[in-house]
Amino acid sequence: MQALDCRGCGWAFALIFIIAGLGGCHAKNPGSAPGRSPQAKVTVRDISGQVAQAIEQGDLDVLHKHESTLHDLGVQWGPAENVYPVLTLACRLGSAEVVKVLLDAGCPVNVANRDGETPLGSALNRTRARLSVDIVEMLLDKGAPAAGAVYEDGTTALHLAALKRSPTLVELLLKRGSDVGARDGYGQSVLHIAIGAGDPAVVRLVLEPAVAKGLSTSERRRALGAADQLAKDAEARLRAGDTRSGDPTSRMADAKAVQELVSDRLGQGGDPK
Repeated sequence: MQALDCRGCGWAFALIFIIAGLGGCHAKNPGSAPGRSPQAKVTVRDISGQVAQAIEQGDLDVLHKHESTLHDLGVQWGPAENVYPVLTLACRLGSAEVVKVLLDAGCPVNVANRDGETPLGSALNRTRARLSVDIVEMLLDKGAPAAGAVYEDGTTALHLAALKRSPTLVELLLKRGSDVGARDGYGQSVLHIAIGAGDPAVVRLVLEPAVAKGLSTSERRRALGAADQLAKDAEARLRAGDTRSGDPTSRMADAKAVQELVSDRLGQGGDPK
């Protein structure tokens, strides 16, 4: 799942390109003629630049000004080879107010960008500290499928919420119908992702539904092996004083808790059925 952390990075280049390249269209006035007062013709390209800046800056006034065009920009924004629907960008930048304006304007919730990332995927593919429950709820309320893939490879919202160690979002998505048995393009289940992420609260939330859905012997062994590996890696980081993944003492305690949860439920003493 390491590939998830670098997905969607191209939106930043698209944003720079649109603002620098398209936002400057006002300086060009092909409709003006000698002896006549120059009158700028506002084109869709001009509006794209203005909307891009407004999304980046959280300028709601400008967004309201172009409200009638936001739906079309929500379908396709930018040159054909560099398509980034505005809602996907807004979700990645993380302003709930901006996202609300775009949703109220009718921007579709299921149009993916050129990387195959949907707005829900953009909202969840942020750092843990910057995840917005409000944005995820708004998208779900507007029809984003909790059980659908948010990337072309089959990664679901629940995969991402588990990867980001967010019990709140995992619980929300489960209540909205997310499939705990879904697998991503690498064949990884939500349970496997949750164990690897190492948050005991998340593992606790997905473990029982996964067992209830049915786990094969190989799946149980894989989960047990992942929990054991998590504990070994956490112990190694603790010994090395490695703080890149956070406080090593805290991560060690979490890893031990995950290992115990998985072992008790799926080990020799647990009931796998």
